[in-house]
Amino acid sequence: MKLLEVKLLTDNLSLAEKFYGKQLGFTRCHLSADELQIEMGSSVLIFRQTKEIKKPVYHFALNIPNNRLNEAIDWISAIASPLKLNSQGEIIADFRNWNAKSIYFIDPIGNIVEFIARFNLPNQSTEPFSVKSILTISEIGLVVNVVKNTVLEFADRFALDIFVPSTSTEQFAALGNDEGLFIVSEKNRHWYPTMINAQPFPLEIKFETDNNVVYNLSI
Repeated sequence: MKLLEVKLLTDNLSLAEKFYGKQLGFTRCHLSADELQIEMGSSVLIFRQTKEIKKPVYHFALNIPNNRLNEAIDWISAIASPLKLNSQGEIIADFRNWNAKSIYFIDPIGNIVEFIARFNLPNQSTEPFSVKSILTISEIGLVVNVVKNTVLEFADRFALDIFVPSTSTEQFAALGNDEGLFIVSEKNRHWYPTMINAQPFPLEIKFETDNNVVYNLSI
């Protein structure tokens, strides 16, 4: 699955533009009166201004070259602090069953952002890490009341299966593949590695399945 476009809400569009456009340095970053569009490799992340919802929080992950994780840590550390995973101060999450490693940080508008190096993807790079190394939106979190119902619905509507290396529970499921995943979380479950409760804020997703069918999903 490929996540082509993800549209989220923010109550502070100017702060989002400052962080993603100026501090992170995305060059294809287009700001209008009520929307910020950011091209992230082959995906587009969009923030839409909201006055009705205060401080909406989402979780999303970005694929990076799987041989540049340490450089990515150095790069993001100059801009935002990587989140600590435990009392030992470790910051690299080792998802052995997914054959991937991640780091996390919180952007200035409150979103939990993840850089993930997936070793099943042939995406090694010979270039030093920079904003151009961000390849695509890899994951987007979906917050639902009953995870099992969403898993069954998405299997029927989109022919999406549970990500094989992952373990589905009553509170969590990953749907898709290494290229793109829906991270389905039960409401009020903590977003790893934080104590932030997952809440169902509106979002829109344009995605392409493995059989080349493009869907638009609004939640």
